[in-house]
Amino acid sequence: MILQGKVEMEMILVPIAEAEDKPVGKGWDSPDPLPPPDRPDTSFSWFRNPWKAFYFVVCRYYKWKMICCCSTFLFILLFCCALYAFPGYLVKRILGA
Repeated sequence: MILQGKVEMEMILVPIAEAEDKPVGKGWDSPDPLPPPDRPDTSFSWFRNPWKAFYFVVCRYYKWKMICCCSTFLFILLFCCALYAFPGYLVKRILGA
């Protein structure tokens, strides 16, 4: 068996005298409307809204890891550029050009 869904149900037990006074379907109030369901802000349909779903799934959980990785990568790139340019500037400084 595979669980296909769940149902929430409320049952009220009443005495026989009260059940005879108000038989089922007669004298009952109409059902109360349910509150609106709590749905996420985004649609998870990758075909209809891929970027919003990507942002909701990926950026929500990995935002700080992605920021740290990008900033580390930029820092390493800046350091490599400085190391690459350092000998040329050092030679210019020594020769006074």
